[in-house]
Amino acid sequence: MKEQNRRLRVCPNHSTTYSSKLEQTEIKASLEDVFDIEETIYLQGSEETPIFSSYNLFVLDGKVYIPDYIGNSVNIYKKNGELITKIGGKKGQKKGDLNMPYGVVVDSDGFIYVNDRGNKRIQVFYPSFEFFREYKIDRQIETILLSYNSSIFAVAVAPTFSCNKRFPCLILELNLLGEKI
Repeated sequence: MKEQNRRLRVCPNHSTTYSSKLEQTEIKASLEDVFDIEETIYLQGSEETPIFSSYNLFVLDGKVYIPDYIGNSVNIYKKNGELITKIGGKKGQKKGDLNMPYGVVVDSDGFIYVNDRGNKRIQVFYPSFEFFREYKIDRQIETILLSYNSSIFAVAVAPTFSCNKRFPCLILELNLLGEKI
């Protein structure tokens, strides 16, 4: 598998500085497996696309995907900080609308999987950023992951937002048709 197709772990640095509605965020990215590559990416928000801290960012092929749960969008940047585009931006339940997007992953073909947490679904977008399909889940989703064999893993949280014996968390494995495996 080519190095550029491997998933990157991205964590915001919490020593951020605020300027009115804007936030300057330093993002550190490192490969999760045997590669020891680390880089720092600096992004500056704007009035149209402010950057809020997020733990569920994704970096692949020179693009940084940032879910904005306040603005109901996924903002996509070049590594130099230039905004490429954004997905969503309108809170709603229609296809392509987002409600508290909480995570994003991108597969090796460039399809974008968005954890549309408020709508209890995963939305998938073409590499050209248009809506492709959705997978409905009966609970809010905490995390989504893609396996190398193209399974989608969704960690669904309990109705109380904490897992316990009465309300256990679920780990769902879906195929690319959205069917539970």
